Amino acid sequence: MINKVEHLHDKYNFSNSEKEKIESSHQNLTISKETLQATYDVLAKATDELRTNYKSLVQERDELENTCKNATVEKDLLKVKNDNLTTERDALQVEVDRLRAAVPARNCPTGWTTFQSSCYFTSVEKINWRLARENCKTKGADLAIIKSTEEMTFVNGLYSTDKEVWIGLTDAGLEGQWKWVDGTPLTTPFWGKDQPNSFDGRNQDCVEFWHRATGKGDWNDENCNLEQNFICEK
Repeated sequence: MINKVEHLHDKYNFSNSEKEKIESSHQNLTISKETLQATYDVLAKATDELRTNYKSLVQERDELENTCKNATVEKDLLKVKNDNLTTERDALQVEVDRLRAAVPARNCPTGWTTFQSSCYFTSVEKINWRLARENCKTKGADLAIIKSTEEMTFVNGLYSTDKEVWIGLTDAGLEGQWKWVDGTPLTTPFWGKDQPNSFDGRNQDCVEFWHRATGKGDWNDENCNLEQNFICEK
C-alpha cells in the first residue's frame, strides 16, 4: 500500500513537472509569437512605405521622361529656327554684298581716300576736338563715324605709324551716353582695354582712334581740349 502511494506521489510530481515545462514552453512560444508579430508589423509597414516610394519614383520617372521628350522637341524646333535664321542671314549677306558691289565708286576730292560710299580725309595739323569738327565742316564733311569692323580696319590702314586721331564720337551731352556727331547712339563699340575710363578723373568726353601696327585699332576717351590729328568723313 505504501509503495502504491509513493508510486502515485512520484507520478504526480512527474506530471506536475511536465505541466510546468509545458506552461513554460507555452509562455516562451507566446513571447516568440508576440516578437514575430511585432517584427511582421514593422516589415509590413516598411513594405507599405517601399510601395509608396516606388509609386512616387515611377511617377517622377514618368514626369522626367515627359520633360525630356518636351525638351527634345523644343531643341529640335530651336535648331530648325536657328538653321532658318542662318540661311536668312547668309542670303542677306549675299544681297548686301551685291548691293555694295552695285554702288558706284565715289569720286573723292584730291587728298581724300575712298572706302565703300564715303570719302575720308586725314589731317596733318593737330587741333582740339571742337576745332577738328569745325575744320571737317568747312570741307563739307564731319568727324568720321565708324560703325563696322571693316571700317575700323580701313581707318587703321590709313596710318603707317602709331597715332591718336579724333573721330566723331562724344558723350558731352550726357555722361556715359556716347553719340555720334550725326546724333545716332553708339551701338557697335570698339573700345580699347579698360576703356572708356575718364582716366585720373579728367573730363574725357571725346573719343580718339588708336592706330595699331596690325588689326583694326581701338578707341579711347580723351580730354576734348587735347590737340591731335583728326579724320573727316563725307
